[in-house]
Amino acid sequence: MELLRVLRKSVVFIAIFLGIIIWLSIFKINNTNDKKVYAYYNQLMYEYANQTEMIGSLTYSRYVHDKTDDYEADREYIEEAIKLLQEKYKYVNASDMSRAENNYKKIISSTLFAEEQSYYVLNAQKYMADLESRGEINFSITNTTAIEKLVSDKQLPVIFLVMMIFVLITFMEEFENNMFLQIRGSNNSRKVLPVKRCFIILLISIVLSFVFNGVILAIYRNIYGCNMGSPIQNSYMFNMFPLKTNVAAFFIIYCITFAIAMSALSWLVYFVFLITGNYKLSIAGTGLFLVFEYIININISSKSAFSFLKYINFSNVLFPGQSYYIYENWGTDNFITDIQSTAWILTILLAITGLIGVYITYSHKYAQGRKSAITKIIEKCSQFIQMLLGKVPLFVSELYKTFILQKGIILLAAAVYLLISCRMSQPTS
Repeated sequence: MELLRVLRKSVVFIAIFLGIIIWLSIFKINNTNDKKVYAYYNQLMYEYANQTEMIGSLTYSRYVHDKTDDYEADREYIEEAIKLLQEKYKYVNASDMSRAENNYKKIISSTLFAEEQSYYVLNAQKYMADLESRGEINFSITNTTAIEKLVSDKQLPVIFLVMMIFVLITFMEEFENNMFLQIRGSNNSRKVLPVKRCFIILLISIVLSFVFNGVILAIYRNIYGCNMGSPIQNSYMFNMFPLKTNVAAFFIIYCITFAIAMSALSWLVYFVFLITGNYKLSIAGTGLFLVFEYIININISSKSAFSFLKYINFSNVLFPGQSYYIYENWGTDNFITDIQSTAWILTILLAITGLIGVYITYSHKYAQGRKSAITKIIEKCSQFIQMLLGKVPLFVSELYKTFILQKGIILLAAAVYLLISCRMSQPTS
């Protein structure tokens, strides 16, 4: 019954958010030269499939030498496509990987790093162990661009989390429409309902993860191309992925991981909603906190003494593509780990905190009784705001009603985010 109620309330804005992410993806593609570049990239990959030894020395002049058509107008796109193909060729032939492997072996055996527990030695040892654990991969020149674009997309997770917050708001309606007493008066609702709602969050996250990611992957595959049967390690981005699997299976794994990450964050946000009793204030606070975490993540160097703030960071859960599947070690002398393990541990801790917090807070949230310190602070702030509204012009009061009381601030924030995304996707001259 609760699931059907949530779906009825949520289906419209779920469709709206799906439409937004589709439009945004198409808009970004249309404002770049990717269509032409990757059309030539796929053509070049097909034409030189049986002549891979020629790729390393391929140039625009050599490519068009025997062609009857005039390609001069598309020279820029062809040269970019050749560059992409040569990068793939170099990776597949393991020149970069072999160089990295040799460098790590030199570090292990070098007298400059004599201390066995120094970070550089530990990093080299871990890399060699992870490389051996991954095993041999039969690399080939195949297109893996679509899955790379999907996993590196940072707009989809943000929009998905905003959509999940709208789902969470439907759980708070009982406090706004004075149904709190009736719901708490039903049999076992105080203990059963939070469990049901946490399960609903997980179920919606899993289903919509496959829907949203599947639709965007289909768009990217149509533009960029992607061999779904190719080993995922054919992509440089996932060269150290430990499982021997193809792109299609990796996509399923990614969707499940994406759903788990979004569920963990949603449970935590719902927990904050219940603690404060004011979802509008909670949304503002959570948004500011995530922005702060993201700023820390992008501005702290991996070599900084505060690098742990970069890796133990909420944004690594919000953006699964930059943590769960990217190979990057971090640590200090006497300690070494990787961003994948850190992200999973953080996700598990967030999920446990959110689940236990939701259950305890909801089951102990009585209709009448002693007010918590947080509730008292919020009430004092609300009274102070009301006092200020009585002294400001009517225009300011109406803005408060529109953006705060009627949730207009959420739509405004989404519009600003979309505008910034659209501007960043436009090509620079």
